[in-house]
Amino acid sequence: MPVTYKTDSSGVYPKLTVNSKVDAVGTENATEGTRELEEFPGYYIHVPKNALGKKKVPLVVMIHGRIRNGLMEVEKFRGLSEKHGMILLTVSSIEPGYWDVVRDLIDGNIKYSITPYGVEIYNFKPRDVYKLDSALKYVLNNQAIDPERIALVGFSDGGSYSYFLGRNNQKFFSRIAPLSAMAQFYGEDDPQSKSQFFISGGLGEGPLTNQVTRMAALLRSKGHSVKTQIGLRGHVDYVEDQEFVWQWFKNSWDNPKVTDSVPATRDSEVLLSLDALDKLSTFWDGFIQLPDSIRNTSRMKEQREVWVRVGNEWSTVIMMDLKTMCELHPQINDLLSKAGLTVEAADMFRRSIIETVYTIEAGFDQDPPDSSSVIGKTLKFKPVEKSSVLYKNIEFYKENKDRFRELFKLKILGLQ
Repeated sequence: MPVTYKTDSSGVYPKLTVNSKVDAVGTENATEGTRELEEFPGYYIHVPKNALGKKKVPLVVMIHGRIRNGLMEVEKFRGLSEKHGMILLTVSSIEPGYWDVVRDLIDGNIKYSITPYGVEIYNFKPRDVYKLDSALKYVLNNQAIDPERIALVGFSDGGSYSYFLGRNNQKFFSRIAPLSAMAQFYGEDDPQSKSQFFISGGLGEGPLTNQVTRMAALLRSKGHSVKTQIGLRGHVDYVEDQEFVWQWFKNSWDNPKVTDSVPATRDSEVLLSLDALDKLSTFWDGFIQLPDSIRNTSRMKEQREVWVRVGNEWSTVIMMDLKTMCELHPQINDLLSKAGLTVEAADMFRRSIIETVYTIEAGFDQDPPDSSSVIGKTLKFKPVEKSSVLYKNIEFYKENKDRFRELFKLKILGLQ
């Protein structure tokens, strides 16, 4: 039975025929390691050692970005599969580097419209969807997969394709993670499916910070639980960032309410000042001159997730765990002391700067918020309260842009 599509005046939506409850008949994960599926060239499965046996385990389906393939993805991310005990399936597009709907959009072979609910497409002729549908049935037939714990994740064009497949097949994918998706495809949202979303972008990706927040609000308005995350990065898919996505898979499957948990406080923690910028400049000027083994290698190993404000919305951001770094490298303590900062103060000031920049990037410093973004344009967001610390920090930022630019050159927004 082929993949089915709904085609009407509102667009084309891919409906996979694979059924997790019917097709998940595999009884054992007998062989560990990575192998290419002979029946589906370019598709790779990794079975971690701790997934062996007859117990049904989660499946993570990974969609690659442009000019990548399934082999690259399985080699890059199978460590996360091993760590979390989840089977990883990485898939390759039939045309190397380009998924069918993305290729057709680039070539102008399909009609589309950009709406407040996502990119709607017409005249689409699927190729990759057919192969993926058959491969998923094969995996569920031959591996012990928990039908309630199947996740879809992709970065860049893979993130766009995760919207395309995920939003239209929520009965199959219970967790959907579009990361740095360049196109937010429309879907027939099904709140009854209880699918949850993890949406991310990087501060260095410009308009994507706007789209992440708006798409999250749109999906919440449809009844979905959504977690958003902003990385202090450009358009880069770090393994360290995906670690937090995979941890979210586990946590949200164990406790579905975890996605909806946000801090009780409703404001930024600390007011910015020129004195604070001077102290941060002194510290970061010293930090970026530390050896690469500390500044980059150790920093990327010691990451933590913290909550930040985006207007009146909430997100998380990945930051260096400064406290742990100080414990590992005493010279960082020396830099803080020289700058007149404590670990706590340095973290609070940095978070306030991130919240300020993130709020402005997402257009939530406007009253009403900027509506230049089509996605979620019909949503009504509360303006930032003028009595809040965040509002005062935004005003301070606008008055001292040159001073902030000098600080940003020290990579305070580029080193997470």
